[in-house]
Amino acid sequence: MARLYHLDVPSLWADEIQATFGASFPLPYLFRWIMTIEVHPPTYHLLLKLFLLFGDADAIVRLPSAMAGIASIYLVYKIVRESFSANEGLFAAALLASNPLHIWISRQVRPYAVLVALLCLSYLYLRRYFANPTRRTLAHFCLANAPLVLLHLVSILILGAQTAVFASAAVSRRISWKQVALFLGASGLTFVPLVPVFVKTLLDRPDVSDPLPYGEVLAKTLENLAGLFDFFHTGWLLALLAGLLGLGLFRLARTRPRELVYPLAFVLVPLAAIMAKRYASYYFPTHVSFMLPVLLLPASLGATFLCLGKRGLCLAAAPALAAALALATCVQQADKLYRTESNIITWWDFGTFKTMGREFASRFHAKDLIVVEDPFIADATNWYYRRFVADNILENQTVGPQDATADVTFLSLRPGFGDLWPAVARLRDQGSAATPFRLDALHGLTFSLARTPGASLRALPFEATFTAAPDDVYVRARSLSHLAIQSSGGFALSPTGYDTPGIVEYEVRNDAGLLPGNLAIGLAYDNPGEGNTIVLEYAYDDGPYQRATVSETANAAKFSLLQLEVPQPFLRLRLRAQLVCRQRTPYAVSGNRHGLRLSELFVSLYDEHTKGPAANAITAWLKGRLLESYQGTGFLRSGPKQSYVVDQPENVRLLREHDEAVTLAQASPDRPVTVTATLPAPGGRLVFYPRVADDGRVTVTQLDAQGNGREIFSLQGLAGKWSPVAARYAINVGQDPATLQIRLTGGAQLWQVGDKLLFTP
Repeated sequence: MARLYHLDVPSLWADEIQATFGASFPLPYLFRWIMTIEVHPPTYHLLLKLFLLFGDADAIVRLPSAMAGIASIYLVYKIVRESFSANEGLFAAALLASNPLHIWISRQVRPYAVLVALLCLSYLYLRRYFANPTRRTLAHFCLANAPLVLLHLVSILILGAQTAVFASAAVSRRISWKQVALFLGASGLTFVPLVPVFVKTLLDRPDVSDPLPYGEVLAKTLENLAGLFDFFHTGWLLALLAGLLGLGLFRLARTRPRELVYPLAFVLVPLAAIMAKRYASYYFPTHVSFMLPVLLLPASLGATFLCLGKRGLCLAAAPALAAALALATCVQQADKLYRTESNIITWWDFGTFKTMGREFASRFHAKDLIVVEDPFIADATNWYYRRFVADNILENQTVGPQDATADVTFLSLRPGFGDLWPAVARLRDQGSAATPFRLDALHGLTFSLARTPGASLRALPFEATFTAAPDDVYVRARSLSHLAIQSSGGFALSPTGYDTPGIVEYEVRNDAGLLPGNLAIGLAYDNPGEGNTIVLEYAYDDGPYQRATVSETANAAKFSLLQLEVPQPFLRLRLRAQLVCRQRTPYAVSGNRHGLRLSELFVSLYDEHTKGPAANAITAWLKGRLLESYQGTGFLRSGPKQSYVVDQPENVRLLREHDEAVTLAQASPDRPVTVTATLPAPGGRLVFYPRVADDGRVTVTQLDAQGNGREIFSLQGLAGKWSPVAARYAINVGQDPATLQIRLTGGAQLWQVGDKLLFTP
């Protein structure tokens, strides 16, 4: 009952939503997503995908864990009954049934309850094998072990423990070394499908591969071991179960010392590996939950001993113990486990997605425009919101020429509105009235904006830049549909769905009846996805649209400029950008729509007499696009082996302007600095952190074996505007050993993190 009661509450939290997103993806995309975003194998997602055939209600997606949790109770009973007696089996089942950690993972859309169930199945056949070590029982064990190995990368630790058990049996001559080799061979073959995920995780996740201090790892390990028995930190429960475990281990040592190899192997070998790796990131009791069935066996011996081994007393005491411990846990934690509005994870408050989805439905209406700072929060909230409404404004935010005003709501987990703040600040500076409110964990502000679509052509040369900032696009766009605003890394428009075009339309009115002969249209965008398209269409007056494909698939370009002749006089120039996202290239946890972005549309109209000033404006726009062509923001720490020297150290000042990095700055703008970096194995594409403003310039030249240089990167500053702090700019160095010269002029800077200048994205 503790596992099934109100299984649809509380709301799915972030990791549960991530698993559900993954399971909902088409299979080809799921496998690419696993290799790009996720750290777990796809096995659990495939299991979850089967349950999604029956719906995506919370109770349905949690059902695999609940069923696995219930099955584990029976399997533990069967293991201990076969190994000892029904008395011990009853207590083992009772202790697992009432275990707080096991109740918790049995109510989560996470793989750990399934992991424990598969461990129980594997452990049952492991013990059967050692009770009767034949090829047949070994084959049965290897078959039972295969799903466990394929479910989760923690199976590496389990395989290590099993290897220790096999080796111990071979040393004591209970089995042959040939059987050990057969086990290792079968396990190795089973693990082969996980090798790409394992290698990718080690290479791409420094939080997994970077060692941490032994003291920190030891403290985390002891905390997690305590959490196996006392997940909600009562204190008394840990003391009770530790006492039973100690008593049971003492009985094993006295009566069946060979049995000690199982708890010793399944606890000490994984912990030794964790300590040797010095791993403590994303390390919780759930990751060692596989130890529970093995440790409950000796704990059940301790409980049976206290009942003097009496069958009748055990029959009464075991269910009473299970009921008492489960009630104590479930009553004490009822708000966390069984209340709709509870936030079950306290270390990272994303808010309660189900509550936010319901409040979205009651608060917002068809014409409201919503800008959520974190796209994951928007997608997780929409997982529930779509169930409450027929007209989903998160998936189809629209603005049309008939709209005189736009009601725009900003939502952020941060009271200062984080990346949304520039637009919020501008609106407040303009005197726009804001209505603040709270929506669960989100801070909200609603502005009503007067719309003035388009721009007026009154003189040549003409130029206009239409941006994706909310206070711009919702005011000046003639129309907008199936696009939402992203704020990370600057404002940009992204599609709200797959395969459905997101469209934004602008209009330039020729109020003065001028005759420009030339038109330049620039688009600033990001397109990292295979099959994604960005199309620009333009038309004069009511004529047909002419199409220009800007980006047909994934590419590294950040902007495009079209220069055209204007063939005829016109009263209206209509511009339309269309973005179509295909679900092919993984980009983020909830999909790849957020990777396809349109941030600016630039228009210039001019004639022969104004070509010079227009060229200057176009060049300034292009320089601005180069300045904004960074791959993202945030300091990285992983990079290839490298060394560097500053050729003019007297021209360098080291500044401490950020707690994560050191700034190599020119001592004076008129004293250039050259940094020569040597990379024995660059690994291809790298990123680094130059920063420029005004006349500042950074160039990167790659030298060949003869010392001849080829410029591979250049970044020029703009007047009065610094490039962003921690902006990552990409360079492609190739795979072979490389020597680079990074030259700083005009007051440019270069940021160093640790002992590195160049990093692996």
